[in-house]
Amino acid sequence: MYKKILVRELVVDGQTLLQALERRRFRVEGAFWIQIEGESDDWTLVIASPVVDLVGPLVAYQRIQKVLAELPNLTQLELSDIRAVGVIGSEYPSLRELAMTSSVMGHGPATGVPRNLVFEHSYIYK
Repeated sequence: MYKKILVRELVVDGQTLLQALERRRFRVEGAFWIQIEGESDDWTLVIASPVVDLVGPLVAYQRIQKVLAELPNLTQLELSDIRAVGVIGSEYPSLRELAMTSSVMGHGPATGVPRNLVFEHSYIYK
C-alpha cells in the first residue's frame, strides 16, 4: 500500500488559513496535519479551538469556510481537509499525542525554509 505525502502547498495553505483565522479572532489552541492510519490515506488539518466548545462544530466549520472563501490564493486546501475539534474532552489530546509520536515541529515550507519535505505521519504548526 502506498502513502500520500503531505505536499508543500497544503502546508503553506494551512499556515495561511491559521493566520487568517487568528486575525478574525478565531482562537486556535493547536493545529497540525495528521495522517491517521486505518482511517484514510488522506491528510487532515486538525484545528483545535475553544470556538468548537463554545458554539459547536457546525458554527465553527461555517466560520472556517467563510475565511477559506476570503483567501483566493489557496492552492489546494478545502473545508473537507479540515477537522475542527474542541479543546475540552479527549479528542484533541488523543489526536495531538498521535501527531507528536511522528512529526516535524513547525519548520520547513510554512515558516520560510523553501525545500520539499516529506512528513511521515504529521506536521505540527502549534
